[in-house]
Amino acid sequence: MTMKILAMMTDSLRAENGGSGHATVFRSRCAAKPHLSSDGRCRRRRGSLLLETVIASLLLSAAIGILMPILMSMKQQRLNHRFEALALVELQNLADRLEQDSAESAVLSDWFLDRYRTAEILVEPLPVSDAAADIPGIRLTVLRPQEGKPPLRVSLVVWTDRKESAS
Repeated sequence: MTMKILAMMTDSLRAENGGSGHATVFRSRCAAKPHLSSDGRCRRRRGSLLLETVIASLLLSAAIGILMPILMSMKQQRLNHRFEALALVELQNLADRLEQDSAESAVLSDWFLDRYRTAEILVEPLPVSDAAADIPGIRLTVLRPQEGKPPLRVSLVVWTDRKESAS
């Protein structure tokens, strides 16, 4: 019944506009025929919203379950890279101080220890070879222990010529 009324209104608007076909189109609330009941009334679909919500939440949880380990490993790589960069800066500062002091005075700075409390410094003399017998070498290594993983190591080898710095 309502569809017939809408059709009649549309025809009358076309006639008013001179039959140009530029009439305003009215749509009923139930445009698709499968949603019409046997008496021509619009009926609502029931239960589809809950099912769609459940499926969407399952898909989102699966996507999050896949992405979270990837994002966490990217974060850990970024933190490790930052540690390596700051450790190299710290080792370069230590190498500059070693030119003036002895190797026993190699201590990590306060700003580095505030950031990485478990970091340690290792000072190892390099084995003397025939080619570099007059220039002693020292390996400076910063170690940072990690839980359940091998420690992060950043090393820098420094050759100090004590004869030049003494004169």
